[in-house]
Amino acid sequence: MDILIRHPVLALLPAVLFVAAYVQLRVRSGRGFLFSRFVVLAAGCFWLLYSLYEFGVQRELKPDGVPIRVDLAVVYPALILITAAGFTAYVFAFRRRIGQSL
Repeated sequence: MDILIRHPVLALLPAVLFVAAYVQLRVRSGRGFLFSRFVVLAAGCFWLLYSLYEFGVQRELKPDGVPIRVDLAVVYPALILITAAGFTAYVFAFRRRIGQSL
């Protein structure tokens, strides 16, 4: 995950992918609240917030001047969990919708 520190713009890629997955699920399943869509959208928003946070850290602190970033001990496990939850929710919603249409 060191590459996300050096190039925070790469954190926008998962954000865009999760938002695109949300839009695709929204188009396929129509209106109404589905928890799986909410989780996918939350994952996209979380990645977007992380990229904005990392841009702010890059602006305020120079990466060479800070040897240890303790904040990443909380942020990275949260990113991994929300990414796994978003991916699982997307697969579950996608497979469930296909199963209902048959």
